Amino acid sequence: MMLFNDIRKIFKEGAFIVGMGNPLRGDDGAGSFVAKKLITMHPEKSALVVDVEDVIEAYAFSLAKRKEKNAIIIDSVNAPLEAGTLVLGKYRDIAATSLQFSTHKMSASLVVDILENNGKCAYLLGIVSHSVEFGEAMSESVERACNAIVAFFSNLFNEYQKEYAYER
Repeated sequence: MMLFNDIRKIFKEGAFIVGMGNPLRGDDGAGSFVAKKLITMHPEKSALVVDVEDVIEAYAFSLAKRKEKNAIIIDSVNAPLEAGTLVLGKYRDIAATSLQFSTHKMSASLVVDILENNGKCAYLLGIVSHSVEFGEAMSESVERACNAIVAFFSNLFNEYQKEYAYER
């Protein structure tokens, strides 16, 4: 899948992952779900993953100070596509479209300003949501997409672990 090849390139340049979303609002918690799973499965890589839940603005300056060049923000998106569909692009490019792409649009946009002012490039890995109603469970299609993202990053972490071992 082309999207995963693009993420691989971004990650190779140096990237950290930001999982965003409210776990109490169904599919809205997708980004946070991915971050929590990655941190649990790969504690040795937990420095590369930040779970901000629905308060990304509280992490703005600590994210901006990171050494990595790129931020991959994982969040649910509202788009006229099938639930569970993944979209990837530079945050600003996606924000410039007419899509209602995030339930955290204003706070995330301010954080992206701070990241960009500190030399970072912010990407959005969006997971198209089905429902973000309070108290609902995550939909099956979004959970499948989240698990595919977790599997991809797990493999990516393992690849870079091997590369690092061979460089020594």
